[in-house]
Amino acid sequence: MEHAPAGRVSAIANQEPGALERYGLSAAEVEASLWALEPGGRRLAGPRAVAAIGRAMGGGWSILGRLWLLPGAGPLYRLIARSRVRLSQTWSDPPPFG
Repeated sequence: MEHAPAGRVSAIANQEPGALERYGLSAAEVEASLWALEPGGRRLAGPRAVAAIGRAMGGGWSILGRLWLLPGAGPLYRLIARSRVRLSQTWSDPPPFG
């Protein structure tokens, strides 16, 4: 992630060979949610993962991350998660591990 302070956040594609096994996640888990794995081993999914990533990135991202802890964030997260393929096709480059 280009906005993260050096070494604070690493983005790893779940399609990267061996990534699921290395981090102890299943294909079903990563299809359902974004995951954040903290250095101490704590695993966070969905809106809590987004909040943790925002905190780790600091600055304004920290404030935006905290919004994902508010009531109602879960349904909003699930709506975005269900639409992520369509959003990705619209706004980003294709994944490197097709």
